[in-house]
Amino acid sequence: MKTTVYAAAGALLLLTATACSSNPGTPTPATSESSAAPSSTASNVPRVTSPLDATKYEQNPCALLSQAQATQLINSVRNRQAAGAVAPICSWYDADGNSVGLGLLPHQGGLASAYQHQDSQSGYFEAIPDIDGYPAVLSGTTDSRKSGGCQAIVGITDDETFTSSILLQPQSPLYQDPCSLAVKTAAAAITTIKAGA
Repeated sequence: MKTTVYAAAGALLLLTATACSSNPGTPTPATSESSAAPSSTASNVPRVTSPLDATKYEQNPCALLSQAQATQLINSVRNRQAAGAVAPICSWYDADGNSVGLGLLPHQGGLASAYQHQDSQSGYFEAIPDIDGYPAVLSGTTDSRKSGGCQAIVGITDDETFTSSILLQPQSPLYQDPCSLAVKTAAAAITTIKAGA
């Protein structure tokens, strides 16, 4: 059971990287595709007006949440760092196997990468209000928002985003609304990055 949860969490956190590539599973920097993106898409991408320097968290994403934050979000009892497609990812788990995960995507084209897939027929894409002043979308290659899964992508510079990914078990009270937890987790990470700058 735990192996399945770990594998699923890793797969969800990798969604952003694979969604930004033309071939799933083969991430490529979004800048290589940006010239092919329609100009209307480029004009729709919100700019980051107050960039954040998250360099020190790119190889240490488990520092993006303090134990107090992780406990408040999901009553975390453990965390685990794993390799991601672009940079490491960190997931926090509670005793029931629910998880929140965070991973940074530096030099991948920022939110423009996510916006290139806004008209995709598979998965989901939804622009949402800024999270603590930073532009964000909900996006993933598979839409599991009504069954415990959600991913928020937040722009912290015009060339860097981070993902806030949620995987909840059916008994969780937020099982049918995991995106609210994705937004709260993203807000907590922004607080950490701001404090650490």
